[in-house]
Amino acid sequence: MPVRGMTLAHLHRADLGYGSDACRVQLDNLKNLNVNWIAINPFAYMPQINKPGLSFGGDRSMSRNNMIRVVKDAHERGMSVLIKPHIWSGEFARGKSPMEIAMTTDADWDVWFASFTDYIMDNAKLAQESGAEALSVGCELEGTSKHTERWKKLIAQVRTVYTGKLVYAAAFEEWKQIEFWEDLDCVGINAYWPVADVRNASDEEVRAGWRNRLASLVTFAKKINRPICFTELGYTLSDKAAMEPWEYAVETENAKLQERLYTIALEETRASGVVVGVFVWKWFTADAWKRHERGDPFAIQDNAALVERIKHAWMH
Repeated sequence: MPVRGMTLAHLHRADLGYGSDACRVQLDNLKNLNVNWIAINPFAYMPQINKPGLSFGGDRSMSRNNMIRVVKDAHERGMSVLIKPHIWSGEFARGKSPMEIAMTTDADWDVWFASFTDYIMDNAKLAQESGAEALSVGCELEGTSKHTERWKKLIAQVRTVYTGKLVYAAAFEEWKQIEFWEDLDCVGINAYWPVADVRNASDEEVRAGWRNRLASLVTFAKKINRPICFTELGYTLSDKAAMEPWEYAVETENAKLQERLYTIALEETRASGVVVGVFVWKWFTADAWKRHERGDPFAIQDNAALVERIKHAWMH
């Protein structure tokens, strides 16, 4: 069955996040949207992206019991669960990104991978205990993924405690450099690549852009012999969304373009024959997201027309 996935984003507030009554309401809404997988996102924190120092487990709004409960709640609604750990740094608010996490010495790399392995192993144990069907061992860590042997060692350790499916969520160009795909069960790609080079792109331009991107994945899939899943796929209301899907800033809105981008992406992905599905980015655990998360431009749950488009695309 194709993955009709949604990233369920945690609201970092009491009684609004994972495991809450509010979250269960949203899971019901996602069930009605024909969602059959959700991705949930634990977080670790790094003060600086070029120095080791990674902490996790300190978020009181996202306790282990909360995480186990949201997996249980999803299962009760017939949904499978991908646990997809992320890293956050204050430097991201100043223009940096997870793709730029990189150490400057071998000694620092050793320390960073040791702490990162602890983080992923903690989530592997959570995934095993909760019965989550899949676990991502990393997300858009392009500055680290060239360290193939370190990643292979981490993946081997994870398999000692977790028996589900393993994936890595690569940045949209990073997937080409990774040499540990064969150690995983699925190739994950966060599909934010440009599919047009003009504002307000036409359907024909967008479809051509997608077909060009997907053609290289068809060739790759035959070589690697692994399924491919888009671990993130998202568009804002921006009239530049086809050009810069990753961009949070919205200068000029075009709601119809956003609807068309999602529709075409889901149609072309399904037609490719090599992509097993997508996780849309994103849907918050409560309808209070505007007040609490400063109006995240990727949130779609208050956009009835777009939600209906996605539901329709997943039904056909």
